[in-house]
Amino acid sequence: MYNNIINLIEKATGLRVKLFHTKEIEPCIVYDVSPVSNNGISAIDNLQIRIIHNSARECIEAEEKINKILLTCGDRIGGEFTSARVNGGGFMPQDETNTVHKYTFYLIRRKAV
Repeated sequence: MYNNIINLIEKATGLRVKLFHTKEIEPCIVYDVSPVSNNGISAIDNLQIRIIHNSARECIEAEEKINKILLTCGDRIGGEFTSARVNGGGFMPQDETNTVHKYTFYLIRRKAV
């Protein structure tokens, strides 16, 4: 269901997108999707995006590209996705790996399947 979104994010950012976690120390994006609600007509999912990069600036640049995709998902992606909004996030510098992790949480509304 989220394959189209992931492909668009990889293409827009030039970063590999991985599900759940990574053991590699490299710029990439890690994501996870969890259901929030589903009333049989519409559903809401929590999409957690973690951008891992060398600096906060590079994280912000990647996030801006992701926002262009997700925050217009009804128009851009189509299909079962109807809307998205940011629902939190923040930065977490990682001194051990000399990287910055930027978390953003999105609430994605879609047609129930």
